Amino acid sequence: MAGLEVGLSPFTALQSIAVIGGNPSVWGDGALALVEASMLLEWIKEEFDEAAKIATCSVKRFGKPEATVRTFSFDDAQKANLLNKEGPWRGYPKRMCQMRARAFALRDTFADVLKGAAPGHVEGCVLQLAAAINRLPGHTAQFKARSVKEAAASPVYRASVEQLAAMFRFCIEPPAPKGRAWSEKERKMVIATRENLLRYLRAAVATWARPDAIFDLKAQGQWHPAAGVLDLNPPGRRQTKKYRPTIPVARQFTAWLDEAMTRDSYLPVSTVRHGWASMRQALGLPGGREAGEKLIRRSMATICRKLIGEANWTQGEMMLGHRKASISDIYALPDPANLGLALAATESVIDQIERLTPGAFCRRFTAEASPLRIVEGGR
Repeated sequence: MAGLEVGLSPFTALQSIAVIGGNPSVWGDGALALVEASMLLEWIKEEFDEAAKIATCSVKRFGKPEATVRTFSFDDAQKANLLNKEGPWRGYPKRMCQMRARAFALRDTFADVLKGAAPGHVEGCVLQLAAAINRLPGHTAQFKARSVKEAAASPVYRASVEQLAAMFRFCIEPPAPKGRAWSEKERKMVIATRENLLRYLRAAVATWARPDAIFDLKAQGQWHPAAGVLDLNPPGRRQTKKYRPTIPVARQFTAWLDEAMTRDSYLPVSTVRHGWASMRQALGLPGGREAGEKLIRRSMATICRKLIGEANWTQGEMMLGHRKASISDIYALPDPANLGLALAATESVIDQIERLTPGAFCRRFTAEASPLRIVEGGR
């Protein structure tokens, strides 16, 4: 497992990882191989002073102003009671001192690589590309990657219930352009272009799901109306680190899942990016990752956490897919219907949205669309 986290194959991990003081550590040639593969190593220099019996390792990382220099001597080995140990320390003390000096230098300079905490995908590619360019004689990368800490920073912005209601209003009550009024034909056309964004908003609020889970959603096979639950993981899809749970469905959303049973997918499109960008600009929401499509998931979790309470927040974790099955769940199978507080909190938020923006979840059907006529409130 330790080898897997830093990118070593099982056989290589057996050769390159030693348990020292109860902790698995990458050492020797394995550590150097990982660092060289990262393309963040500018140069490494190893020396041994025969007279003083001191091994020295110097390493330079791209982007760092100075090299890191670490030493390990026979005296250090003697103090640690290593020279008299059976094995390589007794037979090859010079080599072992070299390995210790190298290990200290690499660990102090490339902790992110050796601990498996590699940069994010895009940032890591940029760092490696810059390192490769800088290794070419006479060439210097003319760009700089964002720091891993900056790139990995979680968005802090959350939308209020009022802002969520405004998102729905953007779809079903589009404001007319400045200086003139909509014609009825224009208004209907604009509403039609925002229908899929509206579908996305309904699903995101009702399920707290990640955007990719909503785009993958197929009512047939995932929606179980008799039990009132929705399996966010499609049949045949293997669960990943981003676990997709089975959740209870808010009463205001069931009709939309029933309607989707006649379609191949709940959302007949693969993205709502354009509509989301227009909505974000119209509502004055923050840019970048702060107000991306995942904003509703974060906002619903924050709003509902206050309604559920800290003592019962496990239900919220299960809705989000952050709490997976445990050994206890193997003996006592979890039932999505037991997430009563999370379901009640979700329905409460939807009711508030509906009061602020009538039609957000409860729409009117006309005789043209259906022989059944339903007015506000579903009655």
